[in-house]
Amino acid sequence: MYALLKSPAEIRTHHHPVQIPDDVRVDEPALTHSLRRKLLNRHRQNFNWQEGGTRSPIKYLDRDSVEYSLTQAADNNTSEARMARLTLYRSLALQDKVWGGIFQYATGDWHHPHYVMTMASQAGHLRMYALAHALWDNRIFKSAALQIRAYLSRFLASPVHAFYAGQLDRIRDCEPRSYYAMNELQRLRHGIPEIDTRILARENGWAIEALATCYEYCNDAAALELAVNAAHWIIGQRSIADGGFKNGEEISYRLGDTLAMGRAFLQLYRATADADWLARAINAADFIALHFHHRGGGFVPAVNTRSKLQTGPGIDENLSLMRFANLLSFYSGRKRHRGMAKHCFRFLCLDEVATARDEETGILLADQEYHERPLQITLIGSRKDQRARALYRVALNHHPWFKRLVWQEPGESPLQGREMYFKQQPVAVVRHPFSKSSHFYEPQSLKDFLWSL
Repeated sequence: MYALLKSPAEIRTHHHPVQIPDDVRVDEPALTHSLRRKLLNRHRQNFNWQEGGTRSPIKYLDRDSVEYSLTQAADNNTSEARMARLTLYRSLALQDKVWGGIFQYATGDWHHPHYVMTMASQAGHLRMYALAHALWDNRIFKSAALQIRAYLSRFLASPVHAFYAGQLDRIRDCEPRSYYAMNELQRLRHGIPEIDTRILARENGWAIEALATCYEYCNDAAALELAVNAAHWIIGQRSIADGGFKNGEEISYRLGDTLAMGRAFLQLYRATADADWLARAINAADFIALHFHHRGGGFVPAVNTRSKLQTGPGIDENLSLMRFANLLSFYSGRKRHRGMAKHCFRFLCLDEVATARDEETGILLADQEYHERPLQITLIGSRKDQRARALYRVALNHHPWFKRLVWQEPGESPLQGREMYFKQQPVAVVRHPFSKSSHFYEPQSLKDFLWSL
């Protein structure tokens, strides 16, 4: 019933409270073998092999499930590859064929959409199609991503460059179903559907991260420009002391605001190699650790700054936070960020949490990343050097989201660990978790090696 009452595009982003005792302690959290098998079985049994997506009568893109399938497809799992492709192709029916935006969900089948366009839907689909294009070099998926970017730029980008919260399905003198069957000229005669003009930190964080991901994997410079401009406005208008974010004059801090912006900053750091974005991601994580920590495990969704009242941790935000903090720990080299991921996992690996919903594939994804080291690529070379830029672009384009990219000028102190210094020509130093370091001077040789992994 929860899934039917909530918008499916929002299910994966709003917290779903599960109360746990304050005294729960797990020294080294881990999924049990039986729980991991249960989650994997649910992931596969809940899949609709004819239509893609879940077996629910409400059709939407379950982003955790698709991303998990993409990671398994990268390891040559043909069954998971089929699951991801089928869902991604079927969910194209949710894309407006004229303006490129993504409808929130559909009922019955993929072709009967609910015509609201939320930022969660735009950002989620944009990120998934960019990741899928990176893995398969699929022009259809890339086109879908670029059309979403165009929709965001045309309809949801405000005059101050930050993004509005979404677009409603209210059109003057016209039913939504009839309106969206029209061509552009016919639509414009009726006007533009109402825009939700709120500018919210969380929604902007989602958009910024997705746009920076589109730049990373689709080489779309316009997406990066949109992301950077929105980030600067949110920093100027929605930031609070010590790296946090909130909207307006609320008396509560919401985890989702700072978490979304922290993830956005880390993605911008990868896209630009500008250390200021990494510093902001670190500050956001530290703000979360200071204000949202739950003693029993996980982090709470909101804190009232006057009464200090807390609700229990939520599944979706702790999943997102765990993956963010875990990856950030490899960029920052700081144990406290790994500790944040561990504290999230204490909550997520509890049986009553992991099995609270029909499917929780995101926990399998987080568990996989928690127990692995990311692919690490360090570029050593001048930012003015054309070959250095080409090497970094190859590293950006490579498909794993779970990777650590660093661009180091010759003679700079490395951000983490000890690197060799090459002053004569740019070089990419690749550290794969299961092999020795390799050095590459030519973009094509780097690309060939990465695809051979």
